[in-house]
Amino acid sequence: MGLMYDDPRLAALTLLRIAAEESEGPNEMTGHMHAVLDDLVQRNGAAYLAELAIALARTGSSPSTNSPEPPATAPPNCWTPSRSTHSKASMATAEHSPGAGLPAGLTPPVKVALARAVTKMPRAQPGTLLYEPKWDGYRCIIIRDNDRATLWSRQGKELTRYFPELIQALEAAVPPGCVIDGEAVIWTNGRLDFTSLQQRLGAGPKTLPGLVQQTPANYVAFDMLAVAGHDARDLPLSQRRALLEELANSWEPPLSLSPTTMDRSVAEQWFEDLPHTGIEGLIIKNTNQPYTPGVRSWLKLKHRETVDVICGAVIGPITQPSEIVAGLLLEGELRIVGRSTPLKTADARDLARWLQPPKGQHPWPATVKGTTLDRFNRDKEPVALTLVEPLVVEVSADTAWSGRSFRHPLRLLRPRPELSPADVTLPDRLHTA
Repeated sequence: MGLMYDDPRLAALTLLRIAAEESEGPNEMTGHMHAVLDDLVQRNGAAYLAELAIALARTGSSPSTNSPEPPATAPPNCWTPSRSTHSKASMATAEHSPGAGLPAGLTPPVKVALARAVTKMPRAQPGTLLYEPKWDGYRCIIIRDNDRATLWSRQGKELTRYFPELIQALEAAVPPGCVIDGEAVIWTNGRLDFTSLQQRLGAGPKTLPGLVQQTPANYVAFDMLAVAGHDARDLPLSQRRALLEELANSWEPPLSLSPTTMDRSVAEQWFEDLPHTGIEGLIIKNTNQPYTPGVRSWLKLKHRETVDVICGAVIGPITQPSEIVAGLLLEGELRIVGRSTPLKTADARDLARWLQPPKGQHPWPATVKGTTLDRFNRDKEPVALTLVEPLVVEVSADTAWSGRSFRHPLRLLRPRPELSPADVTLPDRLHTA
């Protein structure tokens, strides 16, 4: 027999409090939690979770959907990493088949909502768009079933063992039956450090504990896919966000809630002021949309800057180049730092006018591995380069600089034959990175 709650706010808060206690309390509380949910289902039909989310948004204990805004000069305190110690036992990952207590369709691997690239801020009716920072981290889905928490990449790879400090925090703070979307990030000297994240995935059992101590990870949550074992993906974003905020109300580092704003002017300020912290730009979402697995229903606006680089080679014939291979002087040597997107016909024709064969010995080989041009290229097959006399070109680059290369393709803007390659230096913002 279901429990009767005349006030949906009381039902909502009771549900989440029971779920929170469930993570540390006796198993018999599961029946009480499910009784609350069953009562809401019987009385409200398919809309029960929507009513739950609305009730949460209206309660005095629930934070406003307008999260505290980050200052223009640095991320807020909740974004900064915490350093804590972890026992070897907490780093062990036992055999586990996640899924108990989760709704159908949300057992891992889980398809995530995606974003399509735009080049300018979209126009929309006031109050319909939500702006978030675009984090430079690993997209991770939290699966919190009846037994434990696990982390999964957007490609469906389990990442649990690489982030023991996050798992420890998640199992203490997230009740069973929850599925959360967000990103794992690492902060180093006030900037997002993607290279340290990469090191985690290449670490073995002996080296991983040291990395956890030296560069602890943080998890930034931005969406709620399931709560208390019930699927929330059909709810509009505004209600999913309300659920997430209620759940994260008592979180502490290394767990945090991604800041959001519905104020376009604030979002524009973020876009201009935060790239120096490694924030790549903005993710823009419609507050009325459901969660759309595998669909590019969100928008991403990346911050890009104009940079001079040295074209030391091209892909394809010198008379019809298809891509440029970019270089910069690092530690006194011309090193490959990235490649461009495929060139348009007119751009290739214009570039070819200025390309010449090398006049002397070239510092690069005629053939390189695919990973030399693109660190994330899984194709390790050799790539033939057409070596050229170094030429300065102007490109558009985003903020994703690893310290030795651009992680994302460059966009050719124009040749700069009037400039000398010897005068091209590493931009200040890349020095600080």
